[in-house]
Amino acid sequence: MESIEGVLCDTCRRSFQAESDIENRDQWHYLPSRPGIPFNISHHTRYQDLQKSLNVGCFVCTWLWEHLESSILHSDSAAASRFTEDFHIYCRMWNVRDAYFHVKCRWAIPSEFHSKCMSSAYNPLLVSIAQKNQYPEVWRQLKTRSWIKISGQLGSAQDLQLIEKLTSLCEANHPHCQPTSGSFFPTRILDVKATDLKSGDISLRRRDDIEGKHSTENLTGHSPRYPPYLTLSHRWGDQNMLKLCVETEHRFRQGIPLHSLSPTFRDVILLVRRLGHRYIWIDSLCIIQDSRADWQKEANSMANIYRHSYCNIFAVGASHKPSTTGLFGPPKLNPRLLQPCAVNVPLKDQNKGMVEGPWLIWNDSIWESDIENSPLSSRGWVVQERFLSPRIVHFTPNQIYWECLESVHCSSDPGGTLISLGAKERACLETTDYISSRLDLAQTAPTPARPGERPEYIHHSHWGTMVSIYIACHLAEESDRFIAMSGIAKAFRQVKGDTYLAGLWKRTLHTDLSWETSASRGIQTWRNRAYTPSWSWVSVVGDQVQLDIPRGKFAYLPVSLIRLVAERIVPDPPDGDTTGLLQSAELDIECMIYRYRWAGDSKTVALYSDNEMTHQHAEISHASGDFKLDTSDLVRKFDEADKIECVCIPLFGVYEGYGGGHNKFLVLEPQAKKVYKRIGLFRVGGICRWISSWSGQGSTLTLV
Repeated sequence: MESIEGVLCDTCRRSFQAESDIENRDQWHYLPSRPGIPFNISHHTRYQDLQKSLNVGCFVCTWLWEHLESSILHSDSAAASRFTEDFHIYCRMWNVRDAYFHVKCRWAIPSEFHSKCMSSAYNPLLVSIAQKNQYPEVWRQLKTRSWIKISGQLGSAQDLQLIEKLTSLCEANHPHCQPTSGSFFPTRILDVKATDLKSGDISLRRRDDIEGKHSTENLTGHSPRYPPYLTLSHRWGDQNMLKLCVETEHRFRQGIPLHSLSPTFRDVILLVRRLGHRYIWIDSLCIIQDSRADWQKEANSMANIYRHSYCNIFAVGASHKPSTTGLFGPPKLNPRLLQPCAVNVPLKDQNKGMVEGPWLIWNDSIWESDIENSPLSSRGWVVQERFLSPRIVHFTPNQIYWECLESVHCSSDPGGTLISLGAKERACLETTDYISSRLDLAQTAPTPARPGERPEYIHHSHWGTMVSIYIACHLAEESDRFIAMSGIAKAFRQVKGDTYLAGLWKRTLHTDLSWETSASRGIQTWRNRAYTPSWSWVSVVGDQVQLDIPRGKFAYLPVSLIRLVAERIVPDPPDGDTTGLLQSAELDIECMIYRYRWAGDSKTVALYSDNEMTHQHAEISHASGDFKLDTSDLVRKFDEADKIECVCIPLFGVYEGYGGGHNKFLVLEPQAKKVYKRIGLFRVGGICRWISSWSGQGSTLTLV
């Protein structure tokens, strides 16, 4: 029987035993996201050495390569071919319990690949280490050698049984995961009951076809009750793939040959049949792709389509090569590598000196590597598909994962033992962000807040989290920026009871307007070429956007220094929903008017409280980082200008203690009389140098 002891190369053994083996601190390696935390242990310094460790089956080096290869897959082949040059793996030990690894190499330099490489560098491979008496359940799981029981094929009968078991448990024990059964059905659906038993062909059905077959009368009167249906999240591959068009709809209703579909579609249809269901919704086959009217109508229904689905299938593994890969097939990694292993090496504990083994070691980044870093998770549309789905089954290159509002599981850890142990380390990762945000909304009824609560802040942090995830993803069309998040906006709007304003919220407008980009730090950022109002974070592309509610001393909330007089949000079409495409969006705001002067020679901004610019309120150095422009073009414009003068308005004030605080000002550019466009933001403050209150009376201007 295969040993529970894992294979470790000599380099990994030395790394786990070292406190620091790079004596020269100048040679320590740091990540941009954590500049104060050093990687001070040298691991493999040559790519050829890593290959030797892979050949002997070293667990940690294999995990490292798998984590690294996900970045290579996202790069261009020319960049990937240079990975043997200037190669170095760094390590750091954290309290002798966690080992973090980071790979540095020359092919991470090109900017296109640099961001993709750094996205994994911000969340480096995490290998968890523990003595066997610390986690007896993990030790018991290891001794059962459960990897022997794992099927060597994704989509096996074993996987099917696990999906059915977890679905049954979710239905019985998770009240917040239940879709509103039978109350909604998509306009079109794929019926996977074979129209031809020999060929297994499927067909397209309309909702009224389903109503005729399945509608029943309930106690409240005649109301159609629809059967359950599944959904698919996938990455489009070949743009010439078979899809629904005006001229193909009639043919699709007669039957769609299975052999004409992509491997992913064929596999998911087989999966639906094997799970005992009949209907599945797939965007490219259920939305008329060459009809703008149908696309807009169905895009506005996305919230309901995914929210009411019985389960969503995430084609994660197929997203690497969507034209040629399906859900099923042999796993990429040996199942043994998905399990913990025991190693008998002494490790240096900070309090006890050298402690003998055995030690338990497992890859605590596997969920992130398989799911969060996949090409599918980088799609903007997928953010709301994942957020809205009550249950998700991820088919990854290595195994299946289960995700619902109240549990996560995988083939190699069906009881969730290791995943639950890693919850603390993953507190900042997207899986936790998705689940906590969705569960928070599911547990909150759309009712007025309790006495003493401020309803405008209940869900705001979750909204900011979802915005951060969404804006880091990619969309094929910039014009989709609003509509691809429309479903999430509708879900928050229902619970918040607030007015949605093109990515912002009415009750927290004074803080929502203070979003900022990193353009002033050199990150390439530009305006969305489709229509978006300049005052919304949706108007910028190419950068992360920070959107949160700043807190002052004693958690004091910001004091608003503006008043919304009127909003004019016009959807496209005009009778559409304001969470989707927009024709125009304007805000009339009453506020205090300040003026600013940019001095190109000194790179400073002077702030004046009067129109004549004689009473200077503050001066800000560009080097301080408190003056932030929205786009790279604006940064260049200010760098090249000798002087720029215009209007700015204080949005809010935050108390910081001892009589001090700070304000955020919106930097504006005139478009017409009393009509302005947002171009940036700056922060000023200090003791007796901040605006703590406002009379509520001022001038009115329009933001466009």
